[in-house]
Amino acid sequence: MSNMLQLTRAELRSLLYRWEAGELNGDEVQREAELRVEQLRPLPELDENNPDSIPLDVLNILESLYNELIIAADIPAILRFLETLPGYEVDGWTQWRSYWHSIDFDSRLKLLVESPDSIDTKL
Repeated sequence: MSNMLQLTRAELRSLLYRWEAGELNGDEVQREAELRVEQLRPLPELDENNPDSIPLDVLNILESLYNELIIAADIPAILRFLETLPGYEVDGWTQWRSYWHSIDFDSRLKLLVESPDSIDTKL
C-alpha cells in the first residue's frame, strides 16, 4: 500500500469518527476530503483488488458528499469498508455495493431537500 493512501486511510477514519461524534458537520467533512483529493491529484485508477482502491473510493465519496447523498447514518458502513482486510478487497467491494443498493435514495433526497441539516443525523 502506498504511504500516501495509507495515511489517507487513517485520516479518513479520524474524519469519520469526528463527524460521528458531532465535532464536524457534513460541510467540514466535505471540505477536508476536497483538500486531501487536491493533495493526491492526479488520482490513480485502481482495480478493486488493490487495497488502495478502498480509501480512494471513500475519499471520492466524501469529497462529493452532497452529490452522493451521504449522511452521518452511513458512517458505520463507510468505516467497515475502510477496515477491509488486505486480501479481502473484492469481498469488501461486494459488501460496499450491497450496502449502497439497499439505500432508498429517493427518500433520502426528499429528506435532505426538506431538512438539509439531516445530513448530520444518524437516523
